[in-house]
Amino acid sequence: MMMRSAILVDESNAMEQLHEIGIFGFKRWSVFYRTIEQILAHSYGNVEVSQRMYSACPSKQMDIERHYRRLRFFNALRKDGIFVRQGNMYTINGEFYQKGVDMLIGLDLYELSLNSVPLLFLFSSDGDFIPAIEKAQENGSHVIAVVSNHRSADIMRQAVDEVVSLESLLECIPEREIIIDNPVVA
Repeated sequence: MMMRSAILVDESNAMEQLHEIGIFGFKRWSVFYRTIEQILAHSYGNVEVSQRMYSACPSKQMDIERHYRRLRFFNALRKDGIFVRQGNMYTINGEFYQKGVDMLIGLDLYELSLNSVPLLFLFSSDGDFIPAIEKAQENGSHVIAVVSNHRSADIMRQAVDEVVSLESLLECIPEREIIIDNPVVA
């Protein structure tokens, strides 16, 4: 029997964690997701995985170049079978901020648990997800978080059932897929 699972990536938090250790992303996020799938298959056997990325995109009026760069990124994710959930983006004094992304992740954690998805893999160290994590656990889901060894994130580490270090995942990803140099920010 195939076990259902979901990988939820909080792009903003994931990128912060990667930047803290000198990594600017992945050439193809699908390689990151496949690495987690392999870990899940090794630990839990045959798994069916829903791949999800949570982020935001500025409107054309805010920044037309950034808008189209983000759309190309989202389209590449979709082409690789990754479901993209988008919150809103706004600016304050020229700085971009996203809104609603964390709520989408929290709602999906809860909804997936209600739909009897037993394994939820979350790439985020954000403690704001703890109420949703606790509800998912109450509904029988096993929640695993990806957190860098360089993040304190003690509350998240205590709340989830298991923690996988970002650094240990990176060891399983081919170096050619990891972006070390700082490209143009999307």
